[in-house]
Amino acid sequence: IGSSFNVASGKGTTLREAFQLVAQQVENVTRKKIKIENVPWPDGVDSIELRNFVADITNFYKATDWRPLISFDEGIERMISFYMKRLAS
Repeated sequence: IGSSFNVASGKGTTLREAFQLVAQQVENVTRKKIKIENVPWPDGVDSIELRNFVADITNFYKATDWRPLISFDEGIERMISFYMKRLAS
């Protein structure tokens, strides 16, 4: 029987914080202001989608001896840099 694992930072980040971080990194590279628009949740969304969640990475660490080596912020910065370089080539 297989196992399920969470692969995450183990630190809570809101969607707003994640979107703001991505927007800031894109702005840093493109020098263009990125607007984030707040919209209401769609009708019929499951209540579980509205809750807070921080992934527990303990089981994955125990099975693999792996843990994040960089912060969420640095990961977003690297991702934006990678894709911007691909777009430029």
